[in-house]
Amino acid sequence: MVWIHFRRLRLQKEWVVLPEISSEIFRVSHTPIADFKDKYLKAAIAIGVEDNGKFSPYKPQLLTYSNEPEIIPLEGFPARVGIPRLAIKRLDDSPVHWDVLIEELPETNAQDNLVDEIIKAIMTLFDLDSINSNSGCGDNVQLIPYKRTVECNRNVPILLVPERPKRRALTIKNHGVKDLILGRSAVVDDTTGEITDIGERFEQIPGRKGYDFPSPQGCIYKGNVYVLPKFDGVVEVVEWRKEVIEPSGEAEARGHES
Repeated sequence: MVWIHFRRLRLQKEWVVLPEISSEIFRVSHTPIADFKDKYLKAAIAIGVEDNGKFSPYKPQLLTYSNEPEIIPLEGFPARVGIPRLAIKRLDDSPVHWDVLIEELPETNAQDNLVDEIIKAIMTLFDLDSINSNSGCGDNVQLIPYKRTVECNRNVPILLVPERPKRRALTIKNHGVKDLILGRSAVVDDTTGEITDIGERFEQIPGRKGYDFPSPQGCIYKGNVYVLPKFDGVVEVVEWRKEVIEPSGEAEARGHES
């Protein structure tokens, strides 16, 4: 079971509407709150649609504070209603800050692909580290998933994924209906300094489809990824990066990008 970081946030009295989602099962973890037992902390979490700035929840569920993570299934959302978004809001009036970490469980096929990439990346890490290390021992490493969603606006080319030397796997999912065209470089206007186009195109992702970057001989592409103009929609990016495990103990889960 592979949980992917989705969003870390502070609960508010109004719905906090998050980007478009593709999963239906989530895990919520709570930042510790001192002396919470004398307070009844409660919130609502739901999948729904946003229209003209107003969120309409579908079968919202009650969420209460706990020292342990809680798995929240939000299944059965009717696709014809609109683009599904996850939202959460606070229901109590206790004068304390309440922060949560939300993770999602990918669909079966996506999860299987991620697991395959992790296995290949780990094998690669052991091979490379054993060669590069003077002691002949591999580094103590782990792979951390970083997930974020990007809303692309028509006619504005953007840098979707910056260069990352520690990248070990990369998946990009097109949540829009039009083809998503990616490039390795950008064309910059000499006068304004703005990106006007992309160069060296290398992948085209159809609408509602995903693309796992290949890793020939265990080497994944680590450079920039740009989006061609004239694309309007939501793009989901999941990167797996190599991180050194801190010797004093397991580090707090990274992946705070959104």
